[in-house]
Amino acid sequence: MAKIDHIPPASDPIVGDGGSAAGAESPATDGCVGGVKRRTDTEVESSVDSDVKRRCLPQSGSESAAIKWKCFRISNVPSEWSEDDLLGYLGKLDASLGNLAADGSRLSLYPACSGPDRVALLNVKNCPEYFRRIRPGESNSVQQPDSDLVIDSHFYSLTPLNNPEGSIVADVVAVTGLAGNAFGSWRNRSSNRMWLQDFLPRDVKDLRIMTYGYNTTLEGPNTVKGSMLDHQRKLVSLLKDARSSREIIG
Repeated sequence: MAKIDHIPPASDPIVGDGGSAAGAESPATDGCVGGVKRRTDTEVESSVDSDVKRRCLPQSGSESAAIKWKCFRISNVPSEWSEDDLLGYLGKLDASLGNLAADGSRLSLYPACSGPDRVALLNVKNCPEYFRRIRPGESNSVQQPDSDLVIDSHFYSLTPLNNPEGSIVADVVAVTGLAGNAFGSWRNRSSNRMWLQDFLPRDVKDLRIMTYGYNTTLEGPNTVKGSMLDHQRKLVSLLKDARSSREIIG
């Protein structure tokens, strides 16, 4: 941390003595201002450091320090499934997923950006063993009679973030930067709230909100995995498909 010169914090009032100039030492008390002892630069620096750490770093015992949240995307969810149907299916899929609802996990179902299926976003606490087996950048397919459920946390391609009601007047697409995550980069780490999902739909109606994720793993100081032009072309193609599927989204 950069050194902070002698700046008394708000808790250190400097009271004038009523007679001497502001900041002058009282002749009656050596090293004091108005009877209040002056703290050394080292003491002030230590106090500021402690205050910054207290406010900026997770505190022991707090929810943000004890609980690690992670969001997973589940694609190709049948349109007729409810949230309870999906949670019940996941519980049968693996024992570690049997208590998602009781553990306080948050599940949201949205219409897919294109096609008749739905997409689920599942925020879990203290990531279950089943999800931990899915490597970053990869996905896991679960066979279904009609189509496979696909589970991932990389959020590549388009991901819906709301369930628009009525006509859609505009599409909002958030594109993260290099080496970012199409969901995690927009989420507050302390509250676990993702403003595009949790707040924007409340403030602005008749929008369809999506994120676009792409593999921008940094392979070197000046090298990005994949061509940026390819990513741009794919985004345009996906948006065309999403626009042509608007009639499917109620």
